[in-house]
Amino acid sequence: MCLWALLALGGVAIAATAQAQEAAVFAGDAGEDGLAADTSYQGRLAARHVITTDSQGFQAQLLFFDADLDVKELARFGDKGRLNFMLNSRFLLDFTQSQRISNNEFTGDGIQLNERRFGQTQTFADVRELYVEAEDLGPVDIRAGRVWLFQAGGAWADGAQLQYNLSRNWSTGIFGGLQPDPFDYLPTADRQTAGTYAAYEADRFQFSGAYTAQLFGGNLDRHYLFSRAHWSVPTGNWGKSLFLSYYASLDLPNADAQVDDPVLTSFFTNATYWANNTLNFSVHYARFATSRLADPRQNRFAAEENQRPLLGNVINQGAYDQVRLSAVQRFSHYHVYQQIDIRDRNLLDQRTAIYYRAGIRDSGFLGTNLFLHGRLTVRNNFLSDSTEFLVEAGHRFGTSFEIDAAFAYQTGGSLIALQDQDVFFANARASYDFTPDIYLSLDYDLTVETNIQQEELETAGSLLVHTVFTRLSYRL
Repeated sequence: MCLWALLALGGVAIAATAQAQEAAVFAGDAGEDGLAADTSYQGRLAARHVITTDSQGFQAQLLFFDADLDVKELARFGDKGRLNFMLNSRFLLDFTQSQRISNNEFTGDGIQLNERRFGQTQTFADVRELYVEAEDLGPVDIRAGRVWLFQAGGAWADGAQLQYNLSRNWSTGIFGGLQPDPFDYLPTADRQTAGTYAAYEADRFQFSGAYTAQLFGGNLDRHYLFSRAHWSVPTGNWGKSLFLSYYASLDLPNADAQVDDPVLTSFFTNATYWANNTLNFSVHYARFATSRLADPRQNRFAAEENQRPLLGNVINQGAYDQVRLSAVQRFSHYHVYQQIDIRDRNLLDQRTAIYYRAGIRDSGFLGTNLFLHGRLTVRNNFLSDSTEFLVEAGHRFGTSFEIDAAFAYQTGGSLIALQDQDVFFANARASYDFTPDIYLSLDYDLTVETNIQQEELETAGSLLVHTVFTRLSYRL
């Protein structure tokens, strides 16, 4: 029944898009009335359905619906001015939320059986972007609605953005309005945000820097600096190409949040070097720390009920660092790769983890449409150790139909429960392109976990998990 509901939703979406196509054609024909003769649009409508059940009687059923639409030149102002529209949204519906309340004899009143696997879920609408844009009003661009600013590190505002284009490469801007609630993404009058940025963009180099302030209840909740850059470096005779990038955010002192010194809350940098057409190396470093907020509600979802005995009920203000080294050697139709991750955390404890991965992937085995992939992963994690073996295969029949399969085996031990555990995973997937724009895929996952320690029942056993994913997409 749920699959039929999914297909019905997809049909409604396709019909709505067809209607939009007719409207766009009509608008294009009405250029004399001020509408742009070259109105264009692109986007995506997608419905994703997930149903999962296990051998302990747990069941969850979720539906995701995505709608993305980018319309250019709805109307024209003068010689160059254009009116554009943007929508980027997701709707989550949890059909089984109220059915998964566990027996409070074991887990406490209102705690869900799915916390171990899913955490708490809820039905909500996530509208990430929804705005109209007046573009090329002389040197000025204006957006009004819900705007997301990559120039400011993903700052989010229900308000307006004004950008002044200083030249072909340089621009500067300001933005402000209400800040969406960080927990349910709804507009709220309790939060406000404002900021400013400058950006530079050329063929090989991009840069932006920004300052953002966030208020809660009229008081300063957080303010921070952000910067990002991408650079494709000319290498001359020293290789084929070198790509460098970074982004960083720095939380500034804030007495309301008890922050006396600047805190580097996020930093990412990457260097990828292609020695030639077949060999490349990559070095990556990242650091993440908790943002310092004055809003006491940041602790509202600090930990779910079954985690609080271990984690406590407050957000830890430590840091997490990661270094990753990787190398890829490509041959005619296959490549081999290696990757090592070194991770260090200063959160609840001071621990180091090391991950190693190595694999080979053949995209055209023996000159056919069959691809093969094998990978070994060894993890010396913070509080567990594991080894994983993965094999994948897939074949594309013509231009429309593809089947894939995967099998993985993981074995390891936990330093918390002092026990070993084996996990077997199998996946089968089929996809079909009805047209170049309409795409359907069906996935089945089987997971078998052994020696599970169920703390609330104080028993150990095995767990079988069956999951079916269905996805219908329509590219506009």
